[in-house]
Amino acid sequence: MSGDPSSSAVQESVVADAAIMGHVARGDADVYHQLVNRHLDGMVGFAQRILQDHGEAEDVAQECFLKLWQQ
Repeated sequence: MSGDPSSSAVQESVVADAAIMGHVARGDADVYHQLVNRHLDGMVGFAQRILQDHGEAEDVAQECFLKLWQQ
């Protein structure tokens, strides 16, 4: 692993998200909401760059999180 502090922060975030996913898989709604709050804006931004439509991007991001919760 490199000594780059940003690399370390990314790795810590990935580890934290993996732990959060374990709680989500067990149906912990509070933790699920934390995950959504952490990543929704980024998901919408990513989808908007692809779709070039903010409304559609919001719909896609919400659908992704809904499917996550249902699965």
